[in-house]
Amino acid sequence: MALCGLFPPSRNILKNFSTNEDVFINLVKNEGKVGKDHFLQSVILYFTKMHKDVLNKYAPTFMKNLVDEEVIAEKFLLDWYDKEIRLDKTSLLYDKKTEKSFRSLIEKYIEWLK
Repeated sequence: MALCGLFPPSRNILKNFSTNEDVFINLVKNEGKVGKDHFLQSVILYFTKMHKDVLNKYAPTFMKNLVDEEVIAEKFLLDWYDKEIRLDKTSLLYDKKTEKSFRSLIEKYIEWLK
């Protein structure tokens, strides 16, 4: 997972993501239809499993940054949060329990967004 490699807890993802943002945007575009699913699944795992004890408090702010910078569309995020769309279930990144945990991490941001 590229997020974990580039952004360990010692290299704050909030402060450093913008320097690598183009790389992730290109990866999402190159993956086609499922690119945004896989990117969101990576973000979910990053904050809920990989660095949950250290970084999960940054999840709402990171998601706000992704929406503000139009890396993830607001509608896509809201539709996923409201379970109107599902992420790629065939992906090795798919984990229903972590999605539920991540929803609770970003709940206040989503309420503000709505």
